Amino acid sequence: MRQNVQIIHLDNYTTLLVDGDGRLVGIMSEKDLLSVYDLLKRIRESICDVMQSRQRPAIEVNIAARLATLSVREREVLDLLVAADQTKHIARKLQIKPKTVEHHRYRILQKMNVETVVELVRLVLTSKG
Repeated sequence: MRQNVQIIHLDNYTTLLVDGDGRLVGIMSEKDLLSVYDLLKRIRESICDVMQSRQRPAIEVNIAARLATLSVREREVLDLLVAADQTKHIARKLQIKPKTVEHHRYRILQKMNVETVVELVRLVLTSKG
């Protein structure tokens, strides 16, 4: 009697054979059979890849929502911070006092829910893709 076997391509190198009851009956690889550790590692990596690809749009929406809370002036300061301008240069470009730039930077960090300008820049650049 022939058994119903489903073939699941895990990645470019690994193929799983699963019977009709969902039990793993075989593993095919470019090389030989994989150790259980390697198999679990590849499965975990594949699951993480799928989860990250599903979470990315939600994260981008969250960042966009936070960016939307910024005032026009805060957005201008943010753009110059991301461009790595220093406080004095930002103040000169926007024709405001350096203390005002520091105040805007503080409010931006609060609204964007980050603690440092480095985190802020990473967040903004990540959202731009």
